[in-house]
Amino acid sequence: MKTQDKFEIKKFKNYIFAVVLQILTTAISIGIFAAVMLFLQTDSSIAVIFATISVAAGCFVSSFYLARKIKAKGYIIGALTGLVTFVVVTLVSLLIDKSGVSVNTLFHLIIFMLSSLSGGIMGVNKAVNKKYI
Repeated sequence: MKTQDKFEIKKFKNYIFAVVLQILTTAISIGIFAAVMLFLQTDSSIAVIFATISVAAGCFVSSFYLARKIKAKGYIIGALTGLVTFVVVTLVSLLIDKSGVSVNTLFHLIIFMLSSLSGGIMGVNKAVNKKYI
């Protein structure tokens, strides 16, 4: 097997792991927020806000991981992660709700892009083994 082929397989595995990491982070965040809502007995109207925050956390973690592994162009990695997540969430919500695009859709785009961009930029700039002693 050529070195280029091994590199492509490793790169593909990083993308797959980033998607799995995003799904797990989102699911764990939703679980935590559901437990908080249950114990505080809050109204279900804030569930939409918690779901958006959970997906944004997944975007951040996923783009941070990918940028850390690729070690270059964190803003592009973050932008693509946020854009893909936004498209998937929007398509799923349009299939389920069928109410169309609203102002909340724009807010989702902004929140997902900002969290993904910050994750990608921070992932690239994260120093490895820096010691200040």
